[in-house]
Amino acid sequence: MEEDNLKLIPRCITGDRCVAYVNTGHLSPCCWIDGYDIQTSEDYRQFFTEEMKVKNNDSIQKILDTKVWIDFYQMLRERPPEAPKVCWQYCGKFNHTVSQRTPERDILREDKIKNLRESQ
Repeated sequence: MEEDNLKLIPRCITGDRCVAYVNTGHLSPCCWIDGYDIQTSEDYRQFFTEEMKVKNNDSIQKILDTKVWIDFYQMLRERPPEAPKVCWQYCGKFNHTVSQRTPERDILREDKIKNLRESQ
């Protein structure tokens, strides 16, 4: 698979999205990682533990300096095929035909992600 056909451009790293403070009292890499199903998924649950709550930390920076956050950003930069589905859904770039170039259609294509992961 050609690299140009499938590319992750993490908006939380490029600055197009910022860290979100969600209603559970936690920080999230972006607002798209909000909601019970996503927060309790294996991909993101490490951000939503009791020890990661803002009220249980001295500063926001202390949370951002944790292994959880550092490992997550490192994975996005160095091993994008390992990125969770929601990251690919909102930050994945796929080469489409002209008729398909709309934000609503720039979504995860499971088969391409699976093939990319298997080729690594």
